[in-house]
Amino acid sequence: MPDKEGVETVQDIRRLHPNTKIIVMSGSGLSDHYLKVATKFGAHATLGKPFRAAELSEIVGRVWVLCHKE
Repeated sequence: MPDKEGVETVQDIRRLHPNTKIIVMSGSGLSDHYLKVATKFGAHATLGKPFRAAELSEIVGRVWVLCHKE
């Protein structure tokens, strides 16, 4: 993202729309560290690239359940 980092975006979404569920994806060389940081800043789930469609489906399903528990 050219204008800001993903973690900054997570923080902005969390501040402006606290009930929004966030899934963060990363394909950088520091993916594991970045995804852990994103979770600490409010991401509900993370996914490192490359990923399989089944992994994405499972994570979206898990977050969907969170949406409907509240």
